[in-house]
Amino acid sequence: MLYTSSQPIRYDVIYRGMNYGRIGPDSDPYYTIQADGDFATFFKKFNVPIPQFPGSAAFKLYDTYGFPLDLTELMARERGLTVDVAGFEKLMEQQRERARRAQKKEKISVEEGELTVEPTKFLGYDFLETESVVETVLPSKESKEINIVLDQTPFYAEMGGQVGDRGLLHVPGHDRTEVGQLRVIDTQKRGDVFVHRAKLMEGRAPEPGEAVRISVDADRRKLIEGHHTVTHLLHWALHEVVSRDASQKGSYVGPDKLTFDFSSAPLTPQQKRDVEKLVNEKIAENATVSWSEIPYAEAKQRKDIVQFFGEKYGDTVRVLQIGGTAHALNGYSMELCGGTHVRSTNEIGPFRIVREEAIAAGTRRIEAIAGDAAHAWAEKEAARQQGKFEELARKKPDIATLPTFESKADTSEMLKQVDARAAHLEKLELEIRAWEKQSSKAAEAELKGEADRIANELAASH
Repeated sequence: MLYTSSQPIRYDVIYRGMNYGRIGPDSDPYYTIQADGDFATFFKKFNVPIPQFPGSAAFKLYDTYGFPLDLTELMARERGLTVDVAGFEKLMEQQRERARRAQKKEKISVEEGELTVEPTKFLGYDFLETESVVETVLPSKESKEINIVLDQTPFYAEMGGQVGDRGLLHVPGHDRTEVGQLRVIDTQKRGDVFVHRAKLMEGRAPEPGEAVRISVDADRRKLIEGHHTVTHLLHWALHEVVSRDASQKGSYVGPDKLTFDFSSAPLTPQQKRDVEKLVNEKIAENATVSWSEIPYAEAKQRKDIVQFFGEKYGDTVRVLQIGGTAHALNGYSMELCGGTHVRSTNEIGPFRIVREEAIAAGTRRIEAIAGDAAHAWAEKEAARQQGKFEELARKKPDIATLPTFESKADTSEMLKQVDARAAHLEKLELEIRAWEKQSSKAAEAELKGEADRIANELAASH
């Protein structure tokens, strides 16, 4: 979500170092203080000539601290200043030119065509919104879609099981008004190049060389991050409960659910309960989630860092750590992972295993949900249970009433209610089967008695 003058500023969305789960300046006073502090620093350092804030200072705020120009202009206006936008843009262009000279271009295939472009700089670990320059725009197989390559992006491209980000791309005019808006519906990676698949919503599409503002769908990313981090917890819990040999074979991490494929015999009902319980206990501990970049040669020597054989790793790898001291590589769960994650385990929310099944000989799949996705699942499951109850009630109207379900309860309570209703429905089904069996025997006896009566009457008449 991009902010406008009529919306509260989402400091938390602009800078990922803060918790973007809360929105608005009042909800994150620490960030506001930091922003004011940085402004005060620049006022002292640059001897600001009233009424203009230097373009060099605005560029420094953007380049060093990640402050978008729009935010700098807003804060300047609050102090009765304008910003030297022309000076800022000049420095931005110089930076882009330095980057273009420094980067090696790469040939990639996009749908049916090929192009040679520079690798995309990924900023999505720290930012959800950035200004970027359009490298190229290509048509898509779908008539209303286009493929856009940018010099840098906060959008995560689909890889490692994690789905690609979605969001918005805004095309500003010369007076910084919006002349185009596109919805990014998927992000894919070709080599080291990120390709944004987009649909035009308003105005026109961007052109190569234009600067654009792009923003990730923060709510969707948050769901994905919770599911990705809990996937790591699930992997760890399977090792603790089932076997150290339960190795990962594949995964899907999306906003709606996660799936985890692993080598194992079928899990027993007790093992599933134990795994789920252990994961929820670790979530409740509110352990720190951190990551470190280390040489791959070092990672290979660490038996406590999980890596996946067959994967291609570069000279430097990213280690995702849960628990322990942040960045100290002493957590209870440590894996090589380039995905995006929550900052602490309690951000995940309640975890629930939905099903566990075979997908191939010796390979099992767990489907699970957490947080808001678990809330949505509980509501759907409760509706399904209500339908099942009504079906049973049509067979035997005097059955015991289904326990209530409170959709406004917290997710943990909703999951407990779903479990209670499931147990009740199971009991009702057994009761109705027994009743149907008994009714069938009674009907059979009645039918036999009627047949005997008719036979006796026929015999007497002869």
